[in-house]
Amino acid sequence: MTTASHYCKDDADCLLIVEGKDDCHCIYQVAAQSGCQTLFGLWEGGSDEGALNRFGGLLIAPASQRPRILGIVLDSAILDGSVSSGLARRWAQIRDRLLNFNFKVPEQPFPGGTIIQGPDGFPKIGIWLMPDNQTEGMLEDFLMRLVPRSAADYAKACVRKAKDQGHGNYKECHEAKAVAHTYLAWQDEPGKPLGLAIKSRQFDTNSQYAVDFVAWLRSLFDAPNQAST
Repeated sequence: MTTASHYCKDDADCLLIVEGKDDCHCIYQVAAQSGCQTLFGLWEGGSDEGALNRFGGLLIAPASQRPRILGIVLDSAILDGSVSSGLARRWAQIRDRLLNFNFKVPEQPFPGGTIIQGPDGFPKIGIWLMPDNQTEGMLEDFLMRLVPRSAADYAKACVRKAKDQGHGNYKECHEAKAVAHTYLAWQDEPGKPLGLAIKSRQFDTNSQYAVDFVAWLRSLFDAPNQAST
């Protein structure tokens, strides 16, 4: 990987694309605590659209410019006010791009993260939809699964009570963000950025949810001929 100051804009041969800087720093720290952060580079798109555009752009690039392994991590919640399923729509956004290049893509994401072998000349592909490939949500939903359930429930109750009493005006689609940062406000030191909070072990990367995510990373980047089922 590149130096830390540039690791969110890497162009590695084994590349993981993510939405934003929080995603980049959080995934790096989760990977670092299991020792697999050197297996891949990270590139953040600044948004879900930016990440998808980078993903599609690498697929249409000349074969010599494509990475050998290409992964993407996206929130499954699509925050555009639509009532349709974010998970299904997000999967369709990625699936449609891959079908254009004759990838064999399942109808739905695999629970443990999807890994697809590419046609000749194309990279091996990995897809993870936050938080767990099965339920709609985002990075913060994943992170709050790495704390004791009682703490997560209490943080959510506090956030909702604050809003009910007129002390909060966050959008409903951002509730998970409000809950995560409320939880971090109680830790020492209060209010660390998400990535630093993981580094400080304010989130438990030994949780099964984190273990499953790391297992997907290792299967994607550390075993060139292995495919998820």
